[in-house]
Amino acid sequence: MARALAVGLAEPALFSDGGSGRAVALAELVGGEAVSNAELLARADVVVLAHKPAQLKAVAAELGGAKAVLSLLGGVTLEQLEAVLPAATLTRAMPNTAVAVRQG
Repeated sequence: MARALAVGLAEPALFSDGGSGRAVALAELVGGEAVSNAELLARADVVVLAHKPAQLKAVAAELGGAKAVLSLLGGVTLEQLEAVLPAATLTRAMPNTAVAVRQG
């Protein structure tokens, strides 16, 4: 979903991953930079969560100071997000892969 959203937005952005290399690939594809979660937190206006739901606690521990968060995590409620990111303004969305062509 992260790739589809990045392609659909077609704007340079900051990308982070857990070492898979996907952040570098996305940055090369749409422009922008692959950065650490700490740098992402310091530089981003909005943090988009597009990882596996089971990784939420670990990712939230690194992004606890985020001001605004958009979650694309399936099956994760706003209450669960509030529990791990209490200081953030939270939004939840369920886009589909059609966002890659700006149709979703």
